[in-house]
Amino acid sequence: MSLIFTADGEPRIGRIITIIVPLVAIIILTFASVRIVESGHRGVVITLGKVESTILGEGGPYIITPFIQDIIQVSVQIQKEDAEASAASHDLQDVTTHVTLNYHLDAGKVNIIYQTLRLDFNDRVIKPSIQEAVKASTAQFTAEDLIQRRESVKALIEATLAESLGKNNIIVDRVSITEFKFSEVFSRAIESKQEAEQLALKATNDLRRIEIEAQQTIVRASANANATLLQAR
Repeated sequence: MSLIFTADGEPRIGRIITIIVPLVAIIILTFASVRIVESGHRGVVITLGKVESTILGEGGPYIITPFIQDIIQVSVQIQKEDAEASAASHDLQDVTTHVTLNYHLDAGKVNIIYQTLRLDFNDRVIKPSIQEAVKASTAQFTAEDLIQRRESVKALIEATLAESLGKNNIIVDRVSITEFKFSEVFSRAIESKQEAEQLALKATNDLRRIEIEAQQTIVRASANANATLLQAR
């Protein structure tokens, strides 16, 4: 009976439960109150659904009020977005541009970003901005210029994106143009033009070679004639 009841007659299990339950509750509340912000992230503090102005740096531990406060971890590392945008060039040629954007969130404004966009900034801001920047930029170049002045096109897209995304505290690190795709008709025309240019260049080089060989023949003949004349003298 001593295993079940204490000396004063109170059930031993009941006393154990009264000790363990508060202890477990304290442990749970302790773990629920402690937060660690992961490397490459910033912590946005939420109190009863409201975004606070405080931004927590990576590390910790940080103490919050359980069930009242929470910490949302927002990555400030460089992220990548691949996208394709279809548009018309300045000479009204259809072109599809494959763009790669590297960007990161402004670490000092992640609370504002979360308040306005939550974590859905990719679909709500970045993808539409890429489409608009590519269409606006390619419209300023002819189809041939898009090919021959790729760096200028890339620089214009990058500057346009930096301005539009900067309004939402998103920083552009780099823009790359992976590929231009034109209509089949235009692609064949470009290939024909390149072939014609190559043939013309080959013809020019052949003519130059023939002229040089002719000059060399004349020089050799002149030298031989001079040598013969000297021998005769």
